[in-house]
Amino acid sequence: MRLDFTTIKEVFESQDSQEFEIGSSFEKNAISFRFGYWQKADVEKIKQIIPVYLKVIENEIYDDDCGWKYYYDVVDSRFN
Repeated sequence: MRLDFTTIKEVFESQDSQEFEIGSSFEKNAISFRFGYWQKADVEKIKQIIPVYLKVIENEIYDDDCGWKYYYDVVDSRFN
């Protein structure tokens, strides 16, 4: 899966965060986005920016020290 840099930049700028990370995902044919320190993001804004064949999955993890942590898998649905 590939995303153009301008698309990635637009996704980052659409969120209320000063930090943005892109990483590998546990999902096949996917990448992972993380905003700030595991901040909750506006999934609808992300969906409006990325190509229609990509699906955004919000994942949440509860941490006893920090509360809820969020990260987002972007999956290429053409291969599922």
